[in-house]
Amino acid sequence: MGTIRDGLLPVVDALRQLPSDFGIRRYSVTLRSRAWSGGSPGLGTATDTDTLISPAPRVRVLSPKEVASSGGTYQDGDFMIEKITPAYTSPTTGGWAPSVLQQVPGASADDVVIVMVGDEGTIECTAVKFFFDRPFNYRVVARARRVVSG
Repeated sequence: MGTIRDGLLPVVDALRQLPSDFGIRRYSVTLRSRAWSGGSPGLGTATDTDTLISPAPRVRVLSPKEVASSGGTYQDGDFMIEKITPAYTSPTTGGWAPSVLQQVPGASADDVVIVMVGDEGTIECTAVKFFFDRPFNYRVVARARRVVSG
């Protein structure tokens, strides 16, 4: 028998789908594992494996106060990706495990990218910090490393 939290996670996940259905979540967020054929990131041909985070999380730019209070960890323009539901298994399977969100490159030629697609186009990001401390809300701070024209 699970906890009250375990029983509520599927409900939270279903409710988080509503902003996407209404068009309020303006970004899609994809975790991309990229393997390079040339022996190190950026060399050779890239082979991507994508995992779309669904329901779409909320994405916002960190406030100047959050950046200033981070002790240099965050920079202007960093993003907070939040409203990610923790993993659950009953009555159905859903949500996201920390091990899936916090992907680690499998080899020296691999790269892990967070791809956000919004109104301004595609932004490739690197994760700066993960937060798994809230019962219903995992969060990731991400930093843009490349903006792909949209």
